[in-house]
Amino acid sequence: MFSEFKDDEMKRKLLHSCCKYRVRNLQKAETERTLVRRKVKELESLGQKLGTLLSRKEQLWAVVNRAAFYHDFLDAVVKKSSKFEDIGGLLGRFDTLTSTRDQLLERAGVVDSETEEERQRLRRYVSERSSALLQQNTSLSQLQTRLDRARSLALKWETTWTRVQSTAAGETLLLGQIQAATLNLYHAAGGVLGGAEGVGLDDTVRQLEKIHLFIKDRTDIVKELQSDAAKSAKN
Repeated sequence: MFSEFKDDEMKRKLLHSCCKYRVRNLQKAETERTLVRRKVKELESLGQKLGTLLSRKEQLWAVVNRAAFYHDFLDAVVKKSSKFEDIGGLLGRFDTLTSTRDQLLERAGVVDSETEEERQRLRRYVSERSSALLQQNTSLSQLQTRLDRARSLALKWETTWTRVQSTAAGETLLLGQIQAATLNLYHAAGGVLGGAEGVGLDDTVRQLEKIHLFIKDRTDIVKELQSDAAKSAKN
């Protein structure tokens, strides 16, 4: 009975060992299948990339074939020119000229910007000067109006002054005539010129006063004589 138990134990261990081995084999097989599937996917991806690269290669070859004309053209230019040793030198010169052109364009842009600023300043200056000129023209117009009024007023006063001078000349002549007549009357009334009893030659007022006194005296005398004559006639 003990031997049978021992045999069963060995069988169980053997079976357990076989199961473990089988499980390991299954796991290993699954791992290998997973690895194979991964490799297959990688191969498919690499195949797609290879197809893309081959397509890109064909495109680049097409570009190279199309650009071969330019290469041949540049090579012919280099051979005909003594300034360049190879196409690289020609392209280097082209790059230098392109860089110089870009710098010149940039400088031209700066100059254009500065020119535009100066143009704006000129516009502002012209606008300010135009405004100032307009104000000056307005002031000049106002001054011209005032000048015209002053000229008109001056002409009016000149006419008035001429009339006054004309009137004054007439009055001066009349005054001279009055003075001459007064002097004659003064002499006729026995007036004396100069001295303590006399009056000045040009003192017409005093002469008139003397004449007035002379006439008054003579009038009084005439009245007295008339009164005496009337009294005598009554007697």
